[in-house]
Amino acid sequence: MTKISRHSIATFAAILGTTSPVFAEALDGGLYIRGFVGFSDLSSTTLGGDVESPVSFDTRAIAGAAFGYDLDSIPLRSEIEFAYRTADADSFAGGTTGDFASTSLSLNAYFDLDAVGGTRFTPYIGAGITYVTEIDFDLIDGLSEDEFSDRGGIAFQLMAGTEFALTNRLSLNGEVRYFDAGNQTLSSDDGRNITADYDTVEAILGLTFNF
Repeated sequence: MTKISRHSIATFAAILGTTSPVFAEALDGGLYIRGFVGFSDLSSTTLGGDVESPVSFDTRAIAGAAFGYDLDSIPLRSEIEFAYRTADADSFAGGTTGDFASTSLSLNAYFDLDAVGGTRFTPYIGAGITYVTEIDFDLIDGLSEDEFSDRGGIAFQLMAGTEFALTNRLSLNGEVRYFDAGNQTLSSDDGRNITADYDTVEAILGLTFNF
């Protein structure tokens, strides 16, 4: 996944470069940075096109980071998020295996609910619109490996979780998330195509630092 990572990180850096002046002006407000890791469960799908077969996946990983702003007047947060997801395919089509991975940039909005009984736990809900910077399915059949990929495409995600304030600047959050990129058409260098649905359910643990 070296190529997918280099391309997507460069895209992420370029977008952050254009938005950094906005964040700099908001330092007296609710600027924050967040990192997260977790488990990502990619739903089973049926491949179409030049490779036709049902395929299921083992639960693997998601990791990412976000820069955001917490509004002072209302319990609303907005952020730009970069995420990397990966999943290993179980053996299918007579012994073929593979790795399905994606990178994405999301614009998320979170609504914070009332703290639970005066504690430091604050539940929240959220939603995001996502640009899939790259999606990649590497198929391994014996000694041969084929790469099918695509760039671009719109997805969405829904989130719910709770945040626990460790200090006045540092908080821990646990979150469940549904991500859906719809049906994807991926192409190989030799012109072959496959289609596959790409949607995940995720459990995430994150750490947020408020400036």
